[in-house]
Amino acid sequence: MAHRVSTELIDRQGSELQRIEYTPGRSAELAEELDVINGEMHKMAKMREFNDDPGAFDRILRSRVERKETGS
Repeated sequence: MAHRVSTELIDRQGSELQRIEYTPGRSAELAEELDVINGEMHKMAKMREFNDDPGAFDRILRSRVERKETGS
């Protein structure tokens, strides 16, 4: 079962925790971005042991973003 970040979650968390109101379009953008980040984090957590090299997570995430942006 896939857990997706919804626009409703973004709106609720923004309102309740940050006192921020987003436009519907921005809520959708944030939901999509966070869904990708969460998915990548779960994949990497299964693949790596970050206790030995805490900076590895950031390097892996950045490299995946860069590949996605360049289409590599």
